[in-house]
Amino acid sequence: MKRMALALLITATLDGSAQQQARFPVTRQEVAHALLSHGLTVADDQVSLVASIVASSQQPELDVDEVQPLGASAGDARIRAKIRLVCPQPHACVPFYAIVTWPLDTVLSPLPELLRKTAAHLPAPPIAMRAGSNATLIVDTAQMRLRVPVISLQDGSVGARIHVISPDRKQTYTATILSATLLTGSL
Repeated sequence: MKRMALALLITATLDGSAQQQARFPVTRQEVAHALLSHGLTVADDQVSLVASIVASSQQPELDVDEVQPLGASAGDARIRAKIRLVCPQPHACVPFYAIVTWPLDTVLSPLPELLRKTAAHLPAPPIAMRAGSNATLIVDTAQMRLRVPVISLQDGSVGARIHVISPDRKQTYTATILSATLLTGSL
């Protein structure tokens, strides 16, 4: 009798653990479908999974958690992004990454909300001009081109609009940074 109870207990334990171990592979098609539902148009062959991923159910629900644009190498004619996906159901799958590659001529606009959120987490461009540094402001008009010496009042990267002041501190300008010592603006 004890042997039979022990055998039933072992069988029940094995059946329960076998059900817990049932895992189903997450496919590139499932990832592409999840991205499509979040506004990113992706073909199955544009998705590559970094590792083999499994879920506790077939065709798990996937949410896009984060999108990180990846830099392209010189001569690369593709746009790439690292995308973090999660299963909203607890213990359905572990968070994982997929790499998505689009042709360079792909228009990703309007930019999905996830990319906008992610862009806020990207590192800031390097500072090209520091507050207090001397620079030259170029002002182009239809009749003339002026070169005015100025002092930067703010830090800024190339393309940023900052405030600058004349060396005698009497005139201020708003200018766009072109390089570490050159700005463009209007009077």
